[in-house]
Amino acid sequence: MSVYDYEVDETVFAYRLAAGASYQFNDNWGTELAYEYLATDNISYNLIEVEDISSSNLVLSLKFMF
Repeated sequence: MSVYDYEVDETVFAYRLAAGASYQFNDNWGTELAYEYLATDNISYNLIEVEDISSSNLVLSLKFMF
């Protein structure tokens, strides 16, 4: 038996919320500012428990449209 002989079959609920605004400078160029939040339920498998998985992201992007 090795440390790699275990199976993980865990399904948990995850959700993502996002909001943002964009502005178009002209026909080809624009920018966007957005906030994203990602989270999951607690995960446990074998002897490992992971709690409070979440991420907050602020996204600024420059867009070229053609």
